[in-house]
Amino acid sequence: MVYKWKFQPKGNVSAQIAGECIERISKENKGAITAKKVVKEARPKKSPLHPLFEWDDSAAAKEYREMQAQQILVQLVVVQENGKNDEPVRVRAFVSVEEREGVHYTTFERAMSKPRLRQQLLLRALAEINIWRQKYKELEELSAIFEAIASTAKGRSRTKRRRKAG
Repeated sequence: MVYKWKFQPKGNVSAQIAGECIERISKENKGAITAKKVVKEARPKKSPLHPLFEWDDSAAAKEYREMQAQQILVQLVVVQENGKNDEPVRVRAFVSVEEREGVHYTTFERAMSKPRLRQQLLLRALAEINIWRQKYKELEELSAIFEAIASTAKGRSRTKRRRKAG
């Protein structure tokens, strides 16, 4: 099997080495891999996975709290009472955007009201949909959804070309 990183994590460890190590954990545990087992494997300094982790407890605690804060930001929703049939609609309260100040979170409402931020969200949504589509492309039962995604993406690129030409 060939392993690659989606994004290079800290530690500069080859994806192939990490993947093979985790594959071994899977085989040793009848196919069951847990985060706890990966950490246990990585704990010894000689483990190929060791450099992928923050072992300074103070720094790790800070990183963990920041991850918890990110989870809070992405889990909060706003309930709007203007849905179809008067059913409330749940919308993400905060979204990640990139502005001059860098990448940060802002309210969904603000992002939707600024054309550049709205465009960022739309492009991110389409990219995430394509990732999802690639992940599940073998499931024929989803073909109608895949066709709708492709149709939406084509319509989007035609609109972009018209804007550039005009």
